[in-house]
Amino acid sequence: MKRYNRTVLCAAAAGMALLLFQAPAWAHHAFGAMYDATKPVRFLDATITAIKLVNPHSWIYVDVRQPDGRIENWAIEAGGAKILQDRAITIETLKPGKRIIVEGYLAKDGSHMANGVDLTLPDGTPLFIGSAGTGAPYDGQSAAAVAPPGGAWWTNTALVQRLGLSGDQKTKIERAFENHRQNIVSSTDLLEKEEAQLARLLEAEAIDRNAVLSEIDRVTLAQREVARATAVMTLEMRGSLTRVQWMQLQSEPTFSGLQRRLR
Repeated sequence: MKRYNRTVLCAAAAGMALLLFQAPAWAHHAFGAMYDATKPVRFLDATITAIKLVNPHSWIYVDVRQPDGRIENWAIEAGGAKILQDRAITIETLKPGKRIIVEGYLAKDGSHMANGVDLTLPDGTPLFIGSAGTGAPYDGQSAAAVAPPGGAWWTNTALVQRLGLSGDQKTKIERAFENHRQNIVSSTDLLEKEEAQLARLLEAEAIDRNAVLSEIDRVTLAQREVARATAVMTLEMRGSLTRVQWMQLQSEPTFSGLQRRLR
C-alpha cells in the first residue's frame, strides 16, 4: 500500500470538507428523524433530472409520472459523495435523462422527498444508494450496500450470462461477498460517523482548528479502511474469474475503476 504524507492527506480531506458546505441540507441525520420505515415507495419509471454528489448526503432529483398524467419532481436522498464514489456511482452513472427504477422510504412530512435504497439502471444493473449507519431498515442487509464497485453485479442476470459464469463461479463469488460483508459494513459505518462528526465541527460558530484537523485525519483513515476492505473483497472475487471474464467485466461502463482499486 502506498504511503502518503500528512500534507497530501490533509489536502485531500480538505477538498472533501469543502463539499460539505455545498450540500443543500448537509446536517447528518438519523433515518428516523426524517423518514417513515412503514412507508416504502417504488418508482418504476423515474427520469433523472439532476444530481448533486455532496457530503454527507447526495441528492438525486427525478421526474415521476402520476396515474393522472401529472409529472412530479422528487428529491431522493442518497449516500454521501465519497460513499457513492467508492461504489463507482458517479455523475456519469446517473446522468440526467436516464430512466431508472428507484426504491426507498417516504419522508414523514409528506413532501416529495424519499430516502433512497436501491436503484436499477436501464440495463438492469442494481445499485445501492443508501447511507449505512443511520438506523435505516436496510442497514447492513443489502448485498449492493457492501458490494465492490459496480454494485452487486453477480445478481445481474444479464451480466452473469454475458460473462458466462458457471454455477460454481457464482457460488464462490457469493461466498466471497459473505466473507467480507461485515467488515465492509463496519468500516462504512465508521466512515459515515467520522464524516458526521467533521460536519458538526464545521457547523460550530467558532471553529476549533486543531479538532477539525484531528477529525480530518480520522476521516482519511476511515476512508482508507473502506477502500481496502472493498478492494480485498474484489480481489477474492477476481480469483474466481478467468482473465477473459475479468477483462470483460472491466469493459462494463459501471465498473470503470475496478482494476485501479486493486493497484
